[in-house]
Amino acid sequence: MIRRTSYARNPNIGIFCQANDTVALVPRGCPRVFEEEVRDTLGVEVVRTNICGTSLIGVFVAMNNQGALLPKNIYPEERKLLEEAGLEVEVCPDRYTALGNTILVNGKGAAVSPGFARASLKVMEDVFDCEVEKVSLESFTTLGSIALATDLGGVIHPVVSDEEAEGIAEILEVPIEAGTVNRGIGFIRTGAIANSRGIMVGRHHRPGNHKAPGCAGAVVGYNRRTAPEGPATPDKKYFMYNK
Repeated sequence: MIRRTSYARNPNIGIFCQANDTVALVPRGCPRVFEEEVRDTLGVEVVRTNICGTSLIGVFVAMNNQGALLPKNIYPEERKLLEEAGLEVEVCPDRYTALGNTILVNGKGAAVSPGFARASLKVMEDVFDCEVEKVSLESFTTLGSIALATDLGGVIHPVVSDEEAEGIAEILEVPIEAGTVNRGIGFIRTGAIANSRGIMVGRHHRPGNHKAPGCAGAVVGYNRRTAPEGPATPDKKYFMYNK
């Protein structure tokens, strides 16, 4: 399922949520309607929590089906809540704390920004239970913010070269295509949330205008010119998730 939505009228839904195939993390103050949309679209249990005392869960947390990596400034009560929810969690000792912005991970591999220390890579390998490789891109250092991947496929900023995208696809062992969200924004993670069951994409809210934004049509597979509010109708093959 694909759903177009917003978080309290903010189309940058990816900064507020992180999900795998069993659970989604949303802020403590999350609107009830958004929580219900996440549960329905992604087919997951929803856990309300803040991370580092903020609602920016997608910025601070990197997660796959094996576990979640948390920044070193995580609050103890936040970590305890995630553990009680059944998540395998580890804390990254690195100076980098915006882990959602610097790590692109699925169940098969992780491509991470080049600045991470060796000790941090070992922690990632343990919690994600997959190979972790540093990736240097010509135009970006925040790899996690410019792409989004599931165990079935992914989408990446169109400025990334074909050669660079192919290298990332090899690490994650899934097809990767170029695309945008929210009317041409290449920072994919900011405007989308996905797992193997569905994908949620952001929308701009303007009085009297509810047309769908440009959002990686080749990957999310719906007609962006005619997509309605709520679930979208597919017109191309989906590969980020199973129908």
